[in-house]
Amino acid sequence: MNDNDNNNDNNDEGPRPTARSEVDGVEVWDLQGPPSVEAFGIEAESVVGIYETQDPRSVRFEFPGGSELTVEATLVTFERFGGDDARFSVGIRTAQLEPDVLGATFRDVLDQLDVSAGPADQFAAEMRAAPDDQSERINIGSDTVTLGDLLIGAQAGIAPIAGSGRVIIGGSWQQN
Repeated sequence: MNDNDNNNDNNDEGPRPTARSEVDGVEVWDLQGPPSVEAFGIEAESVVGIYETQDPRSVRFEFPGGSELTVEATLVTFERFGGDDARFSVGIRTAQLEPDVLGATFRDVLDQLDVSAGPADQFAAEMRAAPDDQSERINIGSDTVTLGDLLIGAQAGIAPIAGSGRVIIGGSWQQN
């Protein structure tokens, strides 16, 4: 995959992540192996690999045990914490989405992660009940799921006055 595809803003000159490929126009991250700076394209003097585009792109994450998550994302990040005993985290963010699409995307992510859809119902109900001029954010998070050594979950957030919000997916690899 060319790092300049789809208006990519970051990590143009960094090392190519070994866990990333492109299959039929879809950016694929194979997270089935152990996390590493090489897998995520994190430079030696850095702690983060950032893969951001202005336009949403289809990204599929392959997890241990055959689970997958496909989402239209604008940002994928991997972060390293610590030195020789490094720990890693992953963050995924959608573009700004209108309320109906946001609620449906959140529900789809929860379904793909195979966690309760209850938070999507609660999020939809709170969005419907909020006045259009409400500036206070509505944020609802999901249960987490453990896939191999990766603990991952999702949340949706919106300020009704803004008229759009995002789904954010985040996880971290647990020490053995």
